[in-house]
This record gives sequence, C-alpha cells and structure tokens, in this order.
Amino acid sequence: MASPPAVTRQQWKWTALAGMASYLDAGSISAVSTGLTLFREEFGLSQSMVGLLAALGPNAIGCGIGAFVGGRLGDKLGRKRIYK
Repeated sequence: MASPPAVTRQQWKWTALAGMASYLDAGSISAVSTGLTLFREEFGLSQSMVGLLAALGPNAIGCGIGAFVGGRLGDKLGRKRIYK
C-alpha cells in the first residue's frame, strides 16, 4: 500500500487561509448578533426591525458582493482556478 503524498507548503497556506476566513466569519456573525441585541434593548426595536437589520446587515451585503465578484471571476477565469 502506497503512502499518501506529502502535504505541500501551498496546501498549508490554503488551509490556514480557509481557517482564518472561517474564524473572521464566525466573529462577524457573533458581533452582529450581540450588537443587534444591545441595539434592541437600547433603542426599543421590535423583533421585525431586528430581523430586517440582520437580513440587510453587513454580513448579507458582504455575501452579496462576494457572490457577485466571485461569480464574475469564476465566469472569466474558471471555477477551478478561483476555488484553488
């Protein structure tokens, strides 16, 4: 049975980058949810308003921009190249 190929330096960089992106995403989600809770109490926002702010907040806008830019780059350069 052949041993698996060694992990390259580039693969370690990709792994670290993916981990950092996940960490930043989790931190952003936690910060927005905590902030909305504090805003709700401080400004007397209704549940509907909090839901609207969460739906239209920075995470949603960032996802939309990322999908637009990433999709366009994927169309131009190829999905495989973009995801690598």
